[in-house]
Amino acid sequence: MFTIARLIQKTEMLKRPSKKPAAPSHIGDSLKSLFKGQLKAPEASAEWKIWELWEKSVGAEISKHSKPKAFKNGILFVDTNHSLWASELQLRSHQIRTKLNKALGSEMVKEIHFRAGTSSKDA
Repeated sequence: MFTIARLIQKTEMLKRPSKKPAAPSHIGDSLKSLFKGQLKAPEASAEWKIWELWEKSVGAEISKHSKPKAFKNGILFVDTNHSLWASELQLRSHQIRTKLNKALGSEMVKEIHFRAGTSSKDA
């Protein structure tokens, strides 16, 4: 049952000014708090070395026709610009993996899977 006093109290609550909006924050601070504890910096930086060392490890010609796309659970996924390159590189995958791991300084890459026709690099 509503009383007049209760109705006045609810009306007064609606008239109260709301909290002031929070001051703007830097996007970097927001992203840090959003991803806090989710990123493993040392491991992530080691994985990024794969992209940095790809051309040096495989050579300019192969690098021109392929690029690393993803790395998960020790498997490196590489896109190529043609099915012939995917086949050729799959045949050389042991040699490429050995060179890449040597450049990385550890046996990080366990397998390499090449996918044809998905690289954005020119033929």
